[in-house]
Amino acid sequence: MAPEKQNKNLSDSLLFLFLLGSLANAQSHILQYNVFVTVIDGELLFSVLGYLNDELFFYYDSKSQTPEPRGIWLDSIMKTDTWKTENSNVKEIIKAFRIIMGKVMEQSDQNTDSHTFQEILGCELHKDGSIRGFLRFGYDGEDFLIFHSETLTWEAVHPAARSLENAFEAEPVETKIQKAKLEGDYCAGLQGYLEVWKEEKPVFPSLNLTQSKNPKEIITLKCRVYNFFPGDIKIMWYRNGDTLSQRDQEGGIILPSGDGTYQTWVSTDVYSEKSNYTCHGEHQGRNQSTSISLGPVSEANRKYGIPPALFFGVFVAAVHMV
Repeated sequence: MAPEKQNKNLSDSLLFLFLLGSLANAQSHILQYNVFVTVIDGELLFSVLGYLNDELFFYYDSKSQTPEPRGIWLDSIMKTDTWKTENSNVKEIIKAFRIIMGKVMEQSDQNTDSHTFQEILGCELHKDGSIRGFLRFGYDGEDFLIFHSETLTWEAVHPAARSLENAFEAEPVETKIQKAKLEGDYCAGLQGYLEVWKEEKPVFPSLNLTQSKNPKEIITLKCRVYNFFPGDIKIMWYRNGDTLSQRDQEGGIILPSGDGTYQTWVSTDVYSEKSNYTCHGEHQGRNQSTSISLGPVSEANRKYGIPPALFFGVFVAAVHMV
């Protein structure tokens, strides 16, 4: 498994993980860096993952010591002024993080043990134009210390962080500098990347239909839509030309695929085979959309899934139950 995949899985399991911006609110944007450090017999192993609106675009580790672009728009971001500063920025992040780790290790007096440290920092741009910097630390998989930039206060979530909280609270000037750094450099970086991100061409979705039958002979149709960008999409089932009610269909949330694109699905249970079922959706990428049109389903396709065909327009996948 690739290092960034391993770290992404780790970040998903951490209790302190900062919730990324909701795809439902396309006007809110977040630039976030997740820092992971493992201490083994005194050796520090670093990795840093950068996300823009929950899309991985940046990777760095202590082995390569070189920022690496990720995602479908890596060619574009490498041309930005913001990307040119990533190498110095990540080294500054690690330098500051080393100081925090040193204080934690001194306090815990466990320098020879294996430990993990986490840091999440970045900037959030709200739809009303306001900004908010955020910074929080984790230690051995638990919440540790949180900086509240709105009130310029520190919160020791873990008892072992009390002394750090007191030390930071005793340095109001340094606290103001921290806020200025988050809402200055990181918010400026967010704006720089957004200029490229907004210009990126949409990636139109692929679609796959499958059906399965449970022991009660109820057929479940599942419409999976994947490999699309941006992440705004609507899909629903129709029966004989009429929209199914929400209670008659179940939809999945829109999730990142890990390569800069997104995926989701919607399913429905079929109780009568003498009906036409249509998976209908719209993908409004830069005022464009895509179309997927499928004909009647053969017995083989019913069992193993239906390959997609791609067209421009609104996508529709039809299933004729006979």
